Amino acid sequence: MPTIKQRISINLPDAEHAQLQSLAEKNGLSMAWIGRRAIIDFLDRYRDKQLPLAFVESTEAAEWHEQR
Repeated sequence: MPTIKQRISINLPDAEHAQLQSLAEKNGLSMAWIGRRAIIDFLDRYRDKQLPLAFVESTEAAEWHEQR
């Protein structure tokens, strides 16, 4: 039975997008593949743990600043 994949969207600042695009091109990979790999690595690292408070706060602060 085929796996159903879900789509997500993220917003990146220009500098991070350019770095991701450059990394993908240098390695012959898609940006989507790198993103999936990064998410898998993140889930493996934090699956059974509470996210560090500093990480949550910095992420929330960054999102708040993006919305302004």
